[in-house]
Amino acid sequence: GNSLFYIILALLCTSCEDAFDENESEGPSQYFEGLVEGTRFEGAKEDCDRLSFFYFPEAVSDLAPGYLEMGATDCLSDSKLTLTFQGVEPGFTGTSSLADLNFAESVRPVFRTQDGVVFNRFLNGTFSVNQFSGSNKKQHGIFSGSFELTLVDQNKTDTLHLTNWTFSFTIPRRLE
Repeated sequence: GNSLFYIILALLCTSCEDAFDENESEGPSQYFEGLVEGTRFEGAKEDCDRLSFFYFPEAVSDLAPGYLEMGATDCLSDSKLTLTFQGVEPGFTGTSSLADLNFAESVRPVFRTQDGVVFNRFLNGTFSVNQFSGSNKKQHGIFSGSFELTLVDQNKTDTLHLTNWTFSFTIPRRLE
C-alpha cells in the first residue's frame, strides 16, 4: 500500500519539475553574483530573487537618457550592491576601465553591508559587457558581462574588494 503512494508521489513531483523546466525556458536566467572580500554574494537563488535592473535609453521623468541601474541584495547577508550608470550607449560590448569609461558617461557604486557601513567611493576596477541587446520577436534582450571593483567607504578608512562578479539581466524591449 505504501509503495503505491510513493510511486504516485514520485510521478507527481516529476511532472511538476517538467512544468517548472518549461516555465524556466520562457526567458534567460538572470543573475548578479560574485565575491565580496572572498565571500559569496548571490542576489538570486531558489526561493530568493532580490535582483533589480532598469535601463532607459531615452529620458524618462527626471532621468537623463541612457540611465542604467543594476543591483541586488544578497540572499543570505542582506548586504546590497547597486551600480548606477549615466549616459549608457545601447549595444556596447567590450571591456572598460571604470576610471575611464567608454560606454557610459559615469558610474556610481554603492555597497551597503548588513551592519550599515556604506562603500560608495570608487577606487578602481574593470567592467566587461558580453551582450547588450534589446528584445525582438524571436528572443529576449540581454545585458550580461562581468566586473571587478575596489571601493572605499564613505569615511575613507576601509576598502572593499569585489571580485569574480558576473551578471545577466533581461531587457524586455527593443533598443533602436
